[in-house]
Amino acid sequence: MNDRLHHQWMRSIWFSYLRRVTSIRFVCSVLFLLALACAITSGLGKFVSESGENITPWLMPILLDHKTFATYYGFIVCYMFSDVPFMNRTELYWILREGRKLWCLEKIAVIVMEAVTLALLAMLLPLCFFIPNIQFSWEWGKVIYSLGFSNYASVQYNIYVGSSTIVTRYTPLQAMLLCFGLVVLVSVFVGLLLFIISLYGNRLMAIAVGVALMTMQLMIYAAPTFGRFSYITPFYWCRLSTIGNYNMFGWYYPSLCYILLVSIIGGILCAFGIFRRTKHMEYVWNNEE
Repeated sequence: MNDRLHHQWMRSIWFSYLRRVTSIRFVCSVLFLLALACAITSGLGKFVSESGENITPWLMPILLDHKTFATYYGFIVCYMFSDVPFMNRTELYWILREGRKLWCLEKIAVIVMEAVTLALLAMLLPLCFFIPNIQFSWEWGKVIYSLGFSNYASVQYNIYVGSSTIVTRYTPLQAMLLCFGLVVLVSVFVGLLLFIISLYGNRLMAIAVGVALMTMQLMIYAAPTFGRFSYITPFYWCRLSTIGNYNMFGWYYPSLCYILLVSIIGGILCAFGIFRRTKHMEYVWNNEE
């Protein structure tokens, strides 16, 4: 690829990304995320304001460890990618102009960029509810530490976030980087999985698989006998307090090594399958729309 074509392709990726993040689907995903963050942090906001203590900005790993937040964040990601492979009539022009290989790379790049964007919003949006009671510190701070080691806040303010495991096992920066990386990695993997299913099957089948994955995650919380579903429910892997831990039922939760291998290898296999299918596929535009 010469410099001119490379520049045009990069511009195409950027404009495709802009179309995605300004679409109604992405805006709705952000609104769902905002509503979820508001619901989970409502009691915590009251606790912060009445205690007079400021909260540190290391909320993301604590919120993603909450079973409700982790599960519904997964639903939001599945909804955001539910229209893969982003087909419409204008895509035929881009496939003919760029070639199938570059078009496919562009769509994969947009999936990655969308996953990073939503993860950044998941990190920043919850903090908006605590302005101006935010202070920067390299430590967890009294509020998050109290949530992990005391049940006073949960009893008095109906707060059900906080983990002593995360607070003792990780520094705030370690937890934030690991959680952010896992959220992006898992979101990309799910996006590629829905992409390949929609190519080999159809969009409805891809949506059904996404809903099934999140339903299995809900079943883990509803009945401990379904706990082994944690090995096949990607957004459960974002809960740092469970990674590699031994539980009361005599088995271990997925380890970090398992999570990384499955997500990376699974994503690579999905990408390979997408390229292979796209190379030989004839699109039926009426079916796609």
